[in-house]
Order: sequence, then C-alpha cells, then structure tokens
Amino acid sequence: MQTPRPCGQPNRPLRVATTRRARDAWIEIRGELDIATLNQLRDALSGVDLADVDAIFVDLRQLTFCDVTGSKLVLQFECHAQTSGHATTFVGAGPTTRKVLTLVATDRKPTFA
Repeated sequence: MQTPRPCGQPNRPLRVATTRRARDAWIEIRGELDIATLNQLRDALSGVDLADVDAIFVDLRQLTFCDVTGSKLVLQFECHAQTSGHATTFVGAGPTTRKVLTLVATDRKPTFA
C-alpha cells in the first residue's frame, strides 16, 4: 500500500479479478479499497466459487489503499474460507497493509507470502 494520495487526486478504481490455477483460487485486488468501494469487493468475494479449491491466494500487490473497513472485509473472507477448510494466503501485501491486517485480525495471525 502506498502513501495516501494528495488532496484533489482522483481515486484509483477498485478492480477484482478471480482465476483458478489447478486447485488454487487467486483473487487479485487492485486500486483503492475503502468505504466507497466496499460493496464492490463484497459482491466480488460472494461470487468466488470455493468448490474443489484447496488454497486461496489473495493478491494485494496492486492494492494502492485500504482503510479499516476494507481490511475487515478481507479478513472476514479469509476467516470464512479457513473455516470452510481452505488455506488462505495474502500475497504481496506492502508493509502498511500487513500491519493493518495484523492489527485488525486480533484473534488470529494472517498468513503472508
């Protein structure tokens, strides 16, 4: 996650892409995740088919901003996936994103790669 954008700079739109690689599901989150784009991510995550999936990788390399509400939603998805028996890993999270996700996930430690 990069530093906050200067006032007056336009938001980078949120983009979510899901792909399957063998028995792994990859979810790529790009752009800015905040309260304004939260429902867009929620809709995308609710459409992820976890049938026949062993592991889930949430790719955050192109995530440029994530507020606490976005972090909570990503962690709720991770919790749901793990309780359904799917190993979940966050890929490419920047130092700030790692710190926020770790602080928000008070009852567990997220897995990062």
